[in-house]
Amino acid sequence: MSIATSSPTTSVTGDVQLEDLVARPTVDTAPNRISPLLVSAIAGAGELTLTATAGLLAASAWVSAPGPFTNHSYGLAILATSLAGVVCAQRLDLFTIASLRAPLSQLWRIGAAWATAIGLLIATLFLLKVGPEFSRGWLILWFAGGLAAITAWRGLAYGVVRNLGSAGRLNRRAVIYGAGPEGASLVDRINADPDNDVAILGIFDDRATARVSGSIAGLPLLGNVDQLLAFCRSHHIDMLILSLPITAEHRLLTLLKKLWVLPLDIRLAAHTNSLRFRPRAYSHIGSVPLLDLFDRPLAEWDNLIKLLFDKVLALHCSDCARSRYGADGARHQIG
Repeated sequence: MSIATSSPTTSVTGDVQLEDLVARPTVDTAPNRISPLLVSAIAGAGELTLTATAGLLAASAWVSAPGPFTNHSYGLAILATSLAGVVCAQRLDLFTIASLRAPLSQLWRIGAAWATAIGLLIATLFLLKVGPEFSRGWLILWFAGGLAAITAWRGLAYGVVRNLGSAGRLNRRAVIYGAGPEGASLVDRINADPDNDVAILGIFDDRATARVSGSIAGLPLLGNVDQLLAFCRSHHIDMLILSLPITAEHRLLTLLKKLWVLPLDIRLAAHTNSLRFRPRAYSHIGSVPLLDLFDRPLAEWDNLIKLLFDKVLALHCSDCARSRYGADGARHQIG
């Protein structure tokens, strides 16, 4: 993790100092940064390839003639089940950077996703009354081989993701609002956690000048909520963490009325709260729990789906224009 530090004499800064801060090499990871979406896509594609390959190898070893390469029923079942396994894993958030960094804690969910995919295949074969055409020994062998292949792939992904994280190439850029004791303890917790993937640029707080001066936990105080809005709009920020007591309801609501328009993830630090919610309500920076307040619109896979939708729609509109107006007329209409 990269943390922006400053001298103790740093004061609440203006635009020039904010620009200087972002330009520092220890914080600006954008040139070498790898998109988490790309990493997740590669992990999913690799898992799909390995499970499909395991299915083909199991069928080749177990099924007598006609083999899986000439029997299209096996090929279709293998492809559909492998896709279902990736979809189930995606629904369980198993391709996120946090999950890829902690494969041991996700083993039961990995097994559950693969077992669900095989279960869907068995249910489909039963409903279509084609079960006798498929070998039960092949299904058992494929389940075991596919699970072993997924586990090995997760181990490889863990090493790659950990190395990229150590190099700062997967870091998310974040700012913190709240310079009180909660903010200081949050920075200390994040800084002490070796598995976090966040580069903190600084802290904002409307009450900073009245309570503290200069910096907190080595991070500069950059201004109030209005400067926070301007800073997040003019720079690539992935996450805003509110480090305030959960009991400060009025202040939280007042802040959220201003901050919800920002296109980033907004989280409430929950490391000091004794009240616990359901696990699905939390996300984590390493082992530091955060309550999810707002998610970035069109993030991760949603952004990819939107891109594909735009491309398909553009191609469809172009074809419709060509069929109606001809090539020259289509270029004129589209232009």
